[in-house]
Formats: sequence, C-alpha cells, structure tokens
Amino acid sequence: MPKGRILIVDDEAVIADTLSELLESWGYETAVAADGIEGLGSIEEFRPMVVVTDVYMPNLDGFGLLREVRELHPETAVILLTGQGTVEMAVRAIQEEGAFHYFEKPIVFSKLRLVVERAVEYAVAR
Repeated sequence: MPKGRILIVDDEAVIADTLSELLESWGYETAVAADGIEGLGSIEEFRPMVVVTDVYMPNLDGFGLLREVRELHPETAVILLTGQGTVEMAVRAIQEEGAFHYFEKPIVFSKLRLVVERAVEYAVAR
C-alpha cells in the first residue's frame, strides 16, 4: 500500500519524471501534470495528499495553483519548487500564500524526502 498520493506539476518533463520516479522509489503513488491547469484537473481525479509544483509554468503558474488548491482542497499540502528563487519569493510562498514548503532547484533529495513525509502527515491530520 502506498504511503500517500503525490501530484507533481512541472512543465519540464525530465524534472517531473525524475521526481515521480524518486517519490515512487520511496513508496508513494504519483501522478504528473505539465502545467497548473492540467494539475487542477489531476487534483480532482487523483485526489493527492501533496502537490509538488514548479513556480514558473505556462497557463497557470505555481502560485496560482497554490491559491486554487488552498481554496478548493485546504487539506492538501503544496510544496513549491523554483530554479529562480529569492528570499522574498520564499517568504511570500510560505507566509503569505500558505505553501507547506519551498525549495530552490537543484533540490537536495534527502531534504525533500523529510518534507514530503511531514506534508503527508499534515494532510492525514487534516
């Protein structure tokens, strides 16, 4: 039985697929979406406990997706990833927008694993 369901949203297929394989190797069930709009549809079908999303994507960016998820599925933890982050963006993501966590790429996988475990616990508790 999987530890939890995690949706990965990233317009860079290589990154999304790599994260998917990594999370599956840790015992999670995953689904992948290429942008925020596709991600919203996947949330309704897949019902993830955690969404791991890139910030900069076409159609609906990571912050837009975060706001939609917080409104429609407040029990779902959202983790933001970016390759072009700033301190201000990190503060905005967590304090203003309510992200569960924020990572700058490249991601340290050991830290991601711990954060994902905590995010699943958070989702289960809600």
